[in-house]
Amino acid sequence: MPMGCTLRDELDNLRQLAQDFAAQNIAVRSELSSNTEFPMDLWHSLGSSGLLGISTPKDFGGQGLGYRGILIAGRALARHGLCLGITLSWLMHQITARFFLGSFTSEGQRHKLLPGIATGAITVSIAISEPGVGGHPKHLRTTAEKTGSGYLITGEKTFLTNGPIADIFIVFAISAQEGGRKRYSAFMVTKDNPGLRLTEPSDLGFLRPCPHGGIILNGCIVSSADMIGNPGEAYEDMALPFREIEDIMMMGPILGAQEARLDGIVSAMHGAVVIPAEDIAFRLGGISSILNALDVIALHACTRLEDKDNPKELLKLILAYRRLNAQIHQELEEVASLSRIIPSGAYQVLTHDLDHIGRFAGRVSKLKQIRLGEALIENKSH
Repeated sequence: MPMGCTLRDELDNLRQLAQDFAAQNIAVRSELSSNTEFPMDLWHSLGSSGLLGISTPKDFGGQGLGYRGILIAGRALARHGLCLGITLSWLMHQITARFFLGSFTSEGQRHKLLPGIATGAITVSIAISEPGVGGHPKHLRTTAEKTGSGYLITGEKTFLTNGPIADIFIVFAISAQEGGRKRYSAFMVTKDNPGLRLTEPSDLGFLRPCPHGGIILNGCIVSSADMIGNPGEAYEDMALPFREIEDIMMMGPILGAQEARLDGIVSAMHGAVVIPAEDIAFRLGGISSILNALDVIALHACTRLEDKDNPKELLKLILAYRRLNAQIHQELEEVASLSRIIPSGAYQVLTHDLDHIGRFAGRVSKLKQIRLGEALIENKSH
């Protein structure tokens, strides 16, 4: 960045960089969202453009723009690239660098890993979930047994975003038990570790070409220096906050995808020389205003995340965002139907991906919203 460039200037430049890259390198690949094979050439292009190092500190070869930079670039990539799958792979790469590697590794580990993360030479995947039990700490079974020089890790992990292209896995494993409670530690395990084996990649049927896969750890030996964070506290310190960070950072790509759907509807109206009826114009105006509100919520949540603010307040922002997004999602479909517009293929893929994201998030949000309401009733009764 030029000397004297303010943070606002840097973020504006980043937005433009992401927008231009997406239009010139992602949107032009119409087959991207139907491919199950991950485009490594595109990944390397993201790295050479500087877009894989947004959250990496400048001292380690990145742009040092933190969570706000991730949010802004993610929105632009999704809106102008028209592919949520590649944006998700990019997003998880950013979160890993900012949260896991930036907060829980040693200075030596950061010097070793972060420059490669910024260029795409190194990709890291988070390994928490296991077959049949998801990521629930009561049911996870992978263990890390202390040996003379390190740990012996045994178990299986599944549903790992970017797993098939990862060079390093951050594996959560039971390292101790206290009073029947499992205590977890996190370890960096390289792909070439003799005790680690990749399972076949999984095609989810949506969010293509973002790759998902699994690993089997059998006789997997790591040194004590490969542990990150505090022993026995990885689930509380990393896994739980990570869910919240993931929810907030996904606000950017989701907003960008909804904006892309609106762009598609309006463009189709112009192409057909259609003058919107008053009801359609009214709906479009409402959608545009709510999208602006979602932008405000996302930026506010991002700022609070950087400040490590009250988790309960962040939860309220996440729930409000999801509720408004669900409303927008439905209204865009209704406008497209009322306008008798035939959506483009990109519009349909974005809608399909957002449908799946919304269904998964909706189940989780319902439980959290009930608990929030129960807490209000409980507090009122006291």
